[in-house]
Amino acid sequence: MIRGLRRWLWWESFPESRLRFAEAAEAPDGASYEGLAGALVGELARAEAMLKRRQAAEGAAPASERETLALMRGMLPTLDSLDRIIDYIGQAVAQNPELENWLTSLTAMRTKFLRTLEQAGLTPVNSLGSKLDLDMHEVVRTVRRAGTPPDTVVEETQKAYLYKGKLLRDARVVVSQ
Repeated sequence: MIRGLRRWLWWESFPESRLRFAEAAEAPDGASYEGLAGALVGELARAEAMLKRRQAAEGAAPASERETLALMRGMLPTLDSLDRIIDYIGQAVAQNPELENWLTSLTAMRTKFLRTLEQAGLTPVNSLGSKLDLDMHEVVRTVRRAGTPPDTVVEETQKAYLYKGKLLRDARVVVSQ
C-alpha cells in the first residue's frame, strides 16, 4: 500500500502526466483515480501528523532509540575485552607486582566506562549463583559440582546486559547438573 502511495506522490510531481493518466482511467465506482489519489494523500498526511504527535508525546524518536541501541551493542565487545585484560593482569600481578598500577588504572577506567553506559540505560546482569533462565542464559557447558543444586549458574563466560530493562545480550554460562 505504501508503495502505491509513493507512486501516486510521484505522479503528483508531474501534473501533465497525472492529468493524462487520470483522463484515460476511471475508477470502478465512477470516481477518477486522481480523486482517489488525492484522498489517499490526505489520509497519508493525517497518519504522518498523528505519528509525529505520538512520537513527541513519548519523548524520543524511534530512529534515535535504534541508533543508541546499536551503539550499546557495539560497546559490549569492548567491555568484554576490557574484562579479559583485567582478569589476565590480575593473574599476572602475583608474578610481577609492578603490574598492580596497571590493574588499578584499568579497573578505574572500566568503572568509569560502565558508569557512563549505565547512565544511558545499560545494566550488567550478574548470573553467578542464579537459577538457569533460558530467556537470559545460553548454556555453553554443564558440569557436576558437589553441593551445588542442579541448573545453577556456576560460571559466566560472557555477561548478559539489559538496556532500559530489556535484554540486550544473553549471558553465556556454565551450569551445574
